[in-house]
Order: sequence, then C-alpha cells, then structure tokens
Amino acid sequence: MITGKPLWESSNSEPNFENPKLSTEAKDFRNNCLVRNPNARWCADMLLNHSFLKSDDDVQPPDTKKRQCDGMSLLRKKRSKTAFRTQPHIRDLVIQLDSDSKDGNSCPN
Repeated sequence: MITGKPLWESSNSEPNFENPKLSTEAKDFRNNCLVRNPNARWCADMLLNHSFLKSDDDVQPPDTKKRQCDGMSLLRKKRSKTAFRTQPHIRDLVIQLDSDSKDGNSCPN
C-alpha cells in the first residue's frame, strides 16, 4: 500500500519499500512485518508491542475549526444557488427576511 505496487513482483526479486516520509520506527515496523520467510517474520504479538505502535509523541491532532452559522446565512447561501431569482414573490420574501434579521426583527411585517 505504501508504494502502490505488488509486494513481490517476482519470486526472485526483493521488494523495494523505500519511502522517505516514513520515520525510522515506521521503517523498522514495516521491515519486520514484510519478511518473506514466515519463520523469520515477527508474529502479531511482537508487532503489536513494537515501539512504532506504542509511541504517539510525533502524532499531531488535525487542526480543525468550527464555523458559526446562523439560519439566515444558510438561507442567503441557498438563495444565490436556487431559483429564487426567477420567482419574484419568493425573492422578495427572502430579501424582506434578510432585511428584518439585520434590523433585529425575527418575523416579516
């Protein structure tokens, strides 16, 4: 999955797993997982206790930001993308609602 190529392209070739983005621990974990000889390959317990899976020092949480959104901004957004422009009575109502919300009124007159 790292390289996008089959693991062993032929029975005689050694796979090339080089990826400069992987840490030293990740490379060691990968190399222990992908040993061709099953007798030399690490078992699941050994892999699960590898320092690569135990360490989260370099893991950074994703930077996410929540945006505040009110009903009128959603309505304004929809207004620009729908048929309000072709329906004058609906367009006028939306404009009135928008105007009233800016004036602090919650309902049209």
